[in-house]
Amino acid sequence: MMSKAQSSCNLPGLDVALNRVLLNQARASTVLVVEGRHVLGAITPAAAIAHILGGSNLNRLRSIDCLEPGFYLSLDEDCDVFSALSRLRQQPCPYLIALDGARQLAGLVTLASLRQCLPLDELLRSRPLSQLIVSPPPLVSEPLSVFAAAELLAEQQTDQLLFRHGNGDHPGWALLSAGDIIHLQALGLVLAEIPSHRVVSAPLPCFDASQMILDAYWHMQQQQASHLAIVNREGDLLSLAGPTSFLQTLDLEELRGSVEPVLRSIQSFAREQSLPQPDSAPASSLTHMQEQLECSRLLMDMALHIRESLNLMQILQTAVDEVRKFLHGDRVIIYRFNPDFSGQVAVESVAGGWRPALNSTVQDSCFAQYYAQAYKAGRTQVTEDIYTCGFNPMSH
Repeated sequence: MMSKAQSSCNLPGLDVALNRVLLNQARASTVLVVEGRHVLGAITPAAAIAHILGGSNLNRLRSIDCLEPGFYLSLDEDCDVFSALSRLRQQPCPYLIALDGARQLAGLVTLASLRQCLPLDELLRSRPLSQLIVSPPPLVSEPLSVFAAAELLAEQQTDQLLFRHGNGDHPGWALLSAGDIIHLQALGLVLAEIPSHRVVSAPLPCFDASQMILDAYWHMQQQQASHLAIVNREGDLLSLAGPTSFLQTLDLEELRGSVEPVLRSIQSFAREQSLPQPDSAPASSLTHMQEQLECSRLLMDMALHIRESLNLMQILQTAVDEVRKFLHGDRVIIYRFNPDFSGQVAVESVAGGWRPALNSTVQDSCFAQYYAQAYKAGRTQVTEDIYTCGFNPMSH
């Protein structure tokens, strides 16, 4: 089960949302053993590696004999996400088993699930990678088999090993994880006969410690990497970081201070939507506020879709679809100009009953002569009715 979950975890790429990848990776890291919905314990990668090294016949070994005690969180407790994060930081395993009021399994709380519900992009946009620096995994400097690598994992009590990739003036680093070893074991391969350098990850992308966290995460996803290497100006390795590393290193109060204003705004809006409108508030003001909030929602949705994909056409199509839905319009297009200001309709969202204009070519010498430079300088125009606004048909 752990092997299948591990092998299905596509790296963050062009068509896979990062949150989905992180949740899959968290899912691959632990197997819960239950009786009904009562949790008996957990099997972790460390326990699996220990039994692989011990030569146990895994086909005869019962799961109940491999259990480790779990770390629990009762949903009845007065515990917010930051209290849960504080507990995750203080314990050796990367999850909390959530129990409902009947002390039965409700799910898992992991760094991945916390990252999904915390709006922290603005904070990460202004914090450098230097704030994520922790001791890197053990560095392997000599050739060894996958079995020997598993022994080193157990000895160092870690779930990752770092391998030097390349040499000379452009050194790089690659990873081998406990999950990789479990996957190889599940395939029935002889671990002692497999050189570890043949199964390590692709070289990790490297970023200077002064770069901003959000920018590095964006490029890490673009390069389909699960981790990144943080280096100094000389190119020396300082640390590794994954998509949830900031939850383990940034100050908890700073995280809370960044999130709470956003959550209060969301909660306030939800309350206003569910309560009768106050008589003292002018209807126009309420309408204006709702339009502003709807604009904000549209921009947030578009930003979310953009983060979920690096496919340009998919991003542009999402943009025109969302804008047309928001404006209740018949057509929204993105137009690509040529150097002479002729051009083509590159992306379109059009309502039913209208003839599509996608890929249509337009040559408008009037626009090029009189208006192009103004629009390049930032001009915008909103026209509610072209027949009553006073346009000259020959010049607009």
